[in-house]
Amino acid sequence: MKKLLFLCSIVLLCLSAKAQINLNDGSWKCVLDEQFDEKASYWEWDTKRFLNEGDYSWKSYLGTIAPKGEREIYQFGNCQINTTDHTMHLVAYYDSINIHRNNYYLPKWMKKSNGGKGYPDSDGRFYFSGALQYYKQHYVKKEEDRMFQYGYFEIRCKLPTHKGAFPAFWLQHSSDVEGKKFYDEIDIFEYSWWITSPESPNRNTPGIGSKRCYTCGLYHNDTDNTYRDNSYGRVYPTIPSNSTDLDEYHTFACEWMPDHVIWYFDGIVMNEYHEKENIPQRPMYLKVNYAIDSYYRHGGTKWTGTDEMVIDYIKVYQKASPKRKIRARH
Repeated sequence: MKKLLFLCSIVLLCLSAKAQINLNDGSWKCVLDEQFDEKASYWEWDTKRFLNEGDYSWKSYLGTIAPKGEREIYQFGNCQINTTDHTMHLVAYYDSINIHRNNYYLPKWMKKSNGGKGYPDSDGRFYFSGALQYYKQHYVKKEEDRMFQYGYFEIRCKLPTHKGAFPAFWLQHSSDVEGKKFYDEIDIFEYSWWITSPESPNRNTPGIGSKRCYTCGLYHNDTDNTYRDNSYGRVYPTIPSNSTDLDEYHTFACEWMPDHVIWYFDGIVMNEYHEKENIPQRPMYLKVNYAIDSYYRHGGTKWTGTDEMVIDYIKVYQKASPKRKIRARH
């Protein structure tokens, strides 16, 4: 639920105190404050064109088929704004009627008639779901101006926590251009039923299916365009005992700077990483998505319901004089 306008300054001061990072000391500038009101977040079904040159900052179709190990196909209709409380709902559901083929939107450039891959014909995809990527207005000419380089990134949201749910808030960029191969990713948070498994090595967690455990960390690879085994600072924190479960509203955040990454849960530091040589230094895309994890990890039982990830807001702060500035509008 949004705070009243006259309380905004008080809320910001409280956030700054809780997060142990003073966002109101003059050294930080808010470059993105997405409250998901209607005028700032509409999009068109053609991912190459927004409605006009206004404040349309999100791409709701990522233009890719789910990677191996996931079962979702992202669709525009699964990113739904609640106009009463101005929240974003990423809705996932199991398609029990027209499984797999010709029952979802496929952009022209992905169709075989236009040289694309077409509809997937193997490793069945059984779920529709929602995802957002910060993409900025279409008048931005340089792709890097749709990314962020360093800053403080925060989301307030409720998570789906059933078997197969795999919601995440993250930064990512990779390249496969000859002579320029790399992979960078910072997971501000990820949750899945499988992540909480005590059978996985080096994980001090409450047990499989817990609503009180998630993961955060980063990947950095300067020789390939995949994350492979280049994981750093990965931890599996259990939320404080006085916190409500992850299916209630909480904030997840990280401070990404050239020499450190610090992760927060409800303003509490949950993880830190300080080895500069493994910290991404390039601009990255900001993403939030509700994936469906491979059900084979859960005894072969499919999840066949409908659920949603609910987002109250997404905010980004950068230092007032960063090395490069993001031309963002609020």
